[in-house]
Amino acid sequence: MLNLGTIGTSWITEQLIDAARLTQQYHIKGICSRDAAKGKQFASKVQADYYTDSIYNLLYDPEIDIVYIASPNSLHYEQAVQAIKAGKHIIVEKPMFTSVKEWHHAHNLAKEHGVLIFEAALHYQNRNYKRFRQLVMTKREEMEQPFLGANFNIGQYSSRYMAYLDAVEHNQTVPNIFSPEFAGGSIMDMGVYPLYVAMDLFGLPKSVRYHTVTGANQVDLFGTIILSYEDQLVSIFVSKAVHSVMPSEIYLDDETVVIRDITRMNDVQLVNRAGKEVQIIDYQPANPMYDEMLNFAEAVNKSDEMHQQLKYESWKQLSLQVAQVMEMLRKSANLL
Repeated sequence: MLNLGTIGTSWITEQLIDAARLTQQYHIKGICSRDAAKGKQFASKVQADYYTDSIYNLLYDPEIDIVYIASPNSLHYEQAVQAIKAGKHIIVEKPMFTSVKEWHHAHNLAKEHGVLIFEAALHYQNRNYKRFRQLVMTKREEMEQPFLGANFNIGQYSSRYMAYLDAVEHNQTVPNIFSPEFAGGSIMDMGVYPLYVAMDLFGLPKSVRYHTVTGANQVDLFGTIILSYEDQLVSIFVSKAVHSVMPSEIYLDDETVVIRDITRMNDVQLVNRAGKEVQIIDYQPANPMYDEMLNFAEAVNKSDEMHQQLKYESWKQLSLQVAQVMEMLRKSANLL
């Protein structure tokens, strides 16, 4: 049983705690929030052993084995380094860090201290993804025509968007999710999902470009990513300011793999040009974070086993590739 501590009290933290309990591999030990009253209320709700408003009380609790970091994006790195130095394994909410330099330093430090770092890319860890990946790889091997590319779509209207517009209009502090200071924006919040899929299926592109519509504070609200390969293109639409109902698609000869929600991978179909559909995946777990929490627990508990070490290294390499492409995309769009 791994003793879990969490930093952050948002809905995503509550969902992760619920998933952790479902695996029966974790005990919820400590909750950390800068707001003591909020931390107390949250700890009571999730039945944690205690709450604190000091990160040091959490990190230097000798009984805590692993820490989940769900603070604003720009705080991930500093808190991860503190946790690593305290000898804790860490789960960092996506996107893990804001630069490749941070990624390398944190992982090198983790290796020195003998702890593991996990990026909470729940869709990639989902059991549905394995089946989806197998389908795509098999179809590509069987293709008679050249593979040309894919289109991914992820437009999720943020409940904080109107608050952002109001804050900009009245020269007030904007919500973290739309703040460059906190590494917010559409690509940072949503881009990880399609980029994980693209990097895993197609590898690193030859060149990248991100065309954006930015807000008054230069945060990206709406944009299209172009990943260029030797003989194929992958386009990705991403936005936190509009609601898109378009699926994501991968084109394989006269068939199309249709992904209804790339953030969950729980509804995937194969459709041919005649309109015939085959449901490939139609499974929704009780908690979308269940598989990742189970996988992370196994990686820690069986870290001396070779197949777990190889699995962990593959997760690391994919996380690094996503971080590299994310950084290049932000630079291409002149995003701070």
